[in-house]
Amino acid sequence: MKSRKDYTGGITGVSKGAVLTHSNISSAIQQFTSMFYDLNEGEESVLGVYSIFHAAGYSVSQNMTILKGWTCILIPRPEPGIIVEMLKKFKPSFLPGVPTIYTGLLNNKAFTDMDLSFVKGYFAGAAPLPDDTSQQLKKNHGAVINDVYGATENSAFAVSTPWRGKIKKGTVGVPLPNTDLKIVDLKKGETILPSGKEGEICIKGPQVMKAYYKKEEDTKSTIKDGWFHTGDIGFLDNDGYLTVVDLKKDIIISSGYNVYPKEIDRKQCQ
Repeated sequence: MKSRKDYTGGITGVSKGAVLTHSNISSAIQQFTSMFYDLNEGEESVLGVYSIFHAAGYSVSQNMTILKGWTCILIPRPEPGIIVEMLKKFKPSFLPGVPTIYTGLLNNKAFTDMDLSFVKGYFAGAAPLPDDTSQQLKKNHGAVINDVYGATENSAFAVSTPWRGKIKKGTVGVPLPNTDLKIVDLKKGETILPSGKEGEICIKGPQVMKAYYKKEEDTKSTIKDGWFHTGDIGFLDNDGYLTVVDLKKDIIISSGYNVYPKEIDRKQCQ
């Protein structure tokens, strides 16, 4: 089976090549787009904010639009002024972006004054979207932000807030179709933890990579019995919604307690 190698962002060390088969990539897009029950093929458009070389970029801007027959509106640079210009000219159905993109747009008066009733969906990924950013978008444009969670190793998509469904503050949503999710203990990674208990997030599904390129040991420690051990820490609530807390390698153990740097940063900003 043919495959491609996408390199990870290197958040926890040197970047590694994730070997993604055509089946992996095709499955991820079909899983993601299956939730758009009220959108028709050939009738929508996406603003190509994500770079094509990024997992989210080739998935959303390229592959999703090819599969659905939608239009991808490429932009020369993801700067607020250029994005506003493209929004006015093309009126896309989707305005995806990372948190810094939305923050920049909200600091642009032309954007905050725009009538964006033509935008059907806003999708944020790559990093948690600050609550104040989400609230400001909702206040200005009535926008409901859908979060997407995943990694290069699972072809970008694994979890998303439900399209037109319930959105829970602080969560990134529920597993996509044909995707299994479990939370395991941090010490051995073997015990499945109950709802509300923090542990390592593990993903299983047809979108999970084949291996790390020429890194057998890294592959064995990351893919176990078909489960991708993400290295991220999170927990599930009783409805199956996932909250991402921090990276496993960022944990500080103090007096027997797990301390998460992201939680410290969040509280300091309040």
